[in-house]
Amino acid sequence: NYPSETIEILNNLTKYANGMILITGQVGSGKTHLMYALLQKLARQQQYVITIEDPVEYVDESFFQIDLSEFASASEEFKYGYPEAVVDILRQDSNIILIGETREPQTAFQLVNASNLGQLVFSTMHTNSAPATVSRMTSSLGIN
Repeated sequence: NYPSETIEILNNLTKYANGMILITGQVGSGKTHLMYALLQKLARQQQYVITIEDPVEYVDESFFQIDLSEFASASEEFKYGYPEAVVDILRQDSNIILIGETREPQTAFQLVNASNLGQLVFSTMHTNSAPATVSRMTSSLGIN
């Protein structure tokens, strides 16, 4: 239950054609639930949504979903994670990409790269505040 002003801001996020929407908060704060609510609204607007998750948290038939946990037993030589999946998705005709969680520099780089290439990209990150999010993106994940 969000205040009406917050709902208006969230609804406005679904009007963007490209860019990056990073939903942050503490563990259990509803990041994934909020992200899926926004993506379901976009899917109803005939947007093609591809999700990359480890594991898929909500099965939704209106999305094309990639479950990275299915590749967990692959050898290190054939490792397939978030960065590799984003590169593959950029070769497809998607409108929107969900990256389940941004945890490492390679994923953060591909997140920014996809948004710069015209995709609307959603992801989550575990942080406690907006300044902590910026700090983590710049210092821990190497995004300038």
